[in-house]
Amino acid sequence: MINKYASVYLLFLSAGIQMAAAQSYDPKTDPAYEGYKYRPGQGFTVGKYKLTARPTCVKEVKNTISVGGTFDGKGCLYTYKGSWNGKSYKQLCFAPKELSEGTPPMFNLKPGATLKNLQIECALDGVHTTKNNKIENVIFRDVEEDAITVDENVTITNSEFWFCNDKCIQMNRANKANITNNKFYYATSAVLANYGYNITVNSNTFYKTKKAIRSRTSNSLVKASGNKHNEGDCMLMAQDKGRLEDWGSNTASNVKNRVCEENGGKVSVK
Repeated sequence: MINKYASVYLLFLSAGIQMAAAQSYDPKTDPAYEGYKYRPGQGFTVGKYKLTARPTCVKEVKNTISVGGTFDGKGCLYTYKGSWNGKSYKQLCFAPKELSEGTPPMFNLKPGATLKNLQIECALDGVHTTKNNKIENVIFRDVEEDAITVDENVTITNSEFWFCNDKCIQMNRANKANITNNKFYYATSAVLANYGYNITVNSNTFYKTKKAIRSRTSNSLVKASGNKHNEGDCMLMAQDKGRLEDWGSNTASNVKNRVCEENGGKVSVK
């Protein structure tokens, strides 16, 4: 039974349950998730991976927060308690699969805004950026649709992304983005450029992530270096004439394919 603190923290793995090499990255269907229960005010462990940061406070959010200037969350957890399209947060959060496009973001960053030092849970569509934005030290405890939608000149650093059923970071019209020193856990697609130029993905770590870095369509060019991928299907993927440049020190361990090229996509070594 989920109590009133259910949206505060995901779950810990009961002793004796072994981490399976699951094909699905859906927390609701992966057998490794059996035995979890909510732990208000605590971190959680999934197999050998741990989220240890505990929030300094909990803030409930019912509507999109518009951010201008610098928004310093000071370590608090922001959890969604609103409704959308006739459904309550209880029906939307921790959904068995990704939500539809068009769900509202928890944070909307105005040009020049910075978002830092907080945790986010049950954000239907995470964070929307505009121009010259920075996202620093943000922990996305669960991702319902997309964690971050990138626009122009956006920097994302020192953040964590857990349980992305869809995408963690998506770029549909991005121009200049720097994604550096982040960690991704249990993601279907961690970094995806549908349309993006001047995209650099450096020194990130991907754990149990199906597809780590993707460039899709001829309007995308992604440069990757110094990334690590542990357990998954593909590390560097170029699809539908997308271009991805391997600038070195991208290492894969227990990954089915380090490089994947589909439908005219090209991964080149620099």
